[in-house]
Amino acid sequence: MSVLEHPTAQALLADAEVSAATVSGCRRRLAGFLHRYLPRFYRVEQHDLARVVLEGKLSTLQRKTSEPIAVQAGRPRKPVQHFVGAGGWDDERVMAELRRHVSETLADPDAVLVLDPSAFPKSGADSCGVSRQWCGRLGKVENCQVGVFLAYVSAAGQALVDRRLYLPREWGPALRLGGRGRRVRAVCGVPGGTARAAVAVRAGRAVQHADPRPGRGAGRGPPPTAVAAGGRVGSGSAAPAVAEGPAG
Repeated sequence: MSVLEHPTAQALLADAEVSAATVSGCRRRLAGFLHRYLPRFYRVEQHDLARVVLEGKLSTLQRKTSEPIAVQAGRPRKPVQHFVGAGGWDDERVMAELRRHVSETLADPDAVLVLDPSAFPKSGADSCGVSRQWCGRLGKVENCQVGVFLAYVSAAGQALVDRRLYLPREWGPALRLGGRGRRVRAVCGVPGGTARAAVAVRAGRAVQHADPRPGRGAGRGPPPTAVAAGGRVGSGSAAPAVAEGPAG
């Protein structure tokens, strides 16, 4: 008997089945969800591209990068790539709206903020922040990008409310990658004055950023009662740093 033929596995598979009736209203609900966020994009054409990208991210594509998403939607590749990588829209305004949305729909007096680093294996060397570093997903040091993510978790559901990219030492102001490093930083849009901060420091700032009290947070996030973090958050000076804004 294979694992999938086991009665427990069969019960789990049956429970995971999604009927046509269950998803029949998805497009309408997605349109309603997007309607709240579209005013945060500056240009009318960005509204349409936001829908294309979101639908691509929710699709069954194996690679959910700009080019496969554009091909699936029957769109030219370059406008989609430009929207995602250099569209000029303010992602912090979108994140602030997300925190307001979470506050309205998921707020709970017993909610918890969860901080956790996550790694994304990469085969190339030109992605922002990519380096040979610990990749928890693979359980070894590997070429990857690493980010720290902040989630709001309550009995009503869960949602990400902040995110930041780790900036390894060779990507820092010292420009240890040499001439190539300066070129890659420029292509990736890393500001010349970008400072580095230990994981624990940036994690703390992420929590403050989501603080719902007047004059404190950005976007009036919902109040948590506790903060939980993965083992690497606050693991000392040896931990990677996170990309910060220009020092000053």
